[in-house]
Amino acid sequence: MSDGIRRVLQPVCHSYLSFRFPCVEYISVICRFWTRAMKVATPQSAKQLARAFTDYLNGTHQEAEGMASEASLKFESYLQVRLESIGIRVFYAVCGLPLSIPDEVFDDPLFVELQYLGSELLLLDNDIISYNRERATSIAKFNSITVIMAQFKLSYADAVDWLAGRIAELEIKYMKLHEDFASRSYGNDADRTDVLALLELMGNLRAAVFHWSFESGRYFGIRGEETRKTH
Repeated sequence: MSDGIRRVLQPVCHSYLSFRFPCVEYISVICRFWTRAMKVATPQSAKQLARAFTDYLNGTHQEAEGMASEASLKFESYLQVRLESIGIRVFYAVCGLPLSIPDEVFDDPLFVELQYLGSELLLLDNDIISYNRERATSIAKFNSITVIMAQFKLSYADAVDWLAGRIAELEIKYMKLHEDFASRSYGNDADRTDVLALLELMGNLRAAVFHWSFESGRYFGIRGEETRKTH
């Protein structure tokens, strides 16, 4: 399976980095998405989207290999893969398509850390919300609850409590980094305006995904609103 995935991903990653798309069937969706995205993207944001999407594709490849393997996952190795395969950095890049943010911002270690902290918060939110559905469909191996229960010999309830504690710590760290980064100066006034706009969009994304999880029907069917209010 991994060889087949690799054959698919290699031309897609190459196309994204070079911005040339052979519009064959298996990447026709990406082709159409990219064409539409370029109508609103700046050259800078297009480059960042290409980088983030390439990391996402490589992450999905690694996740597929992990799902096929019988080896047990540890939490840190799980995070290393899922922080890419969940695609949150792609969402961040999409949010920033109309913006023109210098490379020095995206390459700043503080901003890189901020992106991955935000990604982990969304990832852990999603793992808790999606666990029952994933367990019912036999795909819960790549869920942090499963990993934590096995690694630390915890019950389901204790694993959720462990993750809730980690989420609380990450939130404090994220807000501190957000404040520090927002106070920095980059380029001209227009660059700073775009940076602040992206930071706000990144923060809003977590709330948006949270509400979507209950309203879309994906995880709770028609009982999403009831579940949100009672849990």
